[in-house]
Amino acid sequence: MILVFLLATIYETKKESTCKDFKTGKFTLTDKKIEGKYIIERNDSLQIETDLTTGNTSKYNVKWVNDCDYELRIIEGRDEIMDFYAGKVLTIRIIETYKNSYKFEGQLEGLERKSTQIIKRIK
Repeated sequence: MILVFLLATIYETKKESTCKDFKTGKFTLTDKKIEGKYIIERNDSLQIETDLTTGNTSKYNVKWVNDCDYELRIIEGRDEIMDFYAGKVLTIRIIETYKNSYKFEGQLEGLERKSTQIIKRIK
């Protein structure tokens, strides 16, 4: 009986997160390429990104395509951000999940380049 309990406890502590676990919450993203750090707050339909260096925020509509893929459409932000993202869809695919973070691949509509980064949950 004790062995069954121990095995069940070990299984639960090693359980990996799934994409669904990251649909909502508060996250941090550190972009080493542009030396930026961001706080991301997301609910089921809205994502707000705050640049911790400048304090600027951007808001996006979120549309989940399936459990691991979602699309972002800009609705508010600085002029240069609005100009860059206006009318385009940013597609995000969660490609790997960990206990408190996930690795994603993002691609902006009209561009061939894809970016891969890790987002960490802070709440």
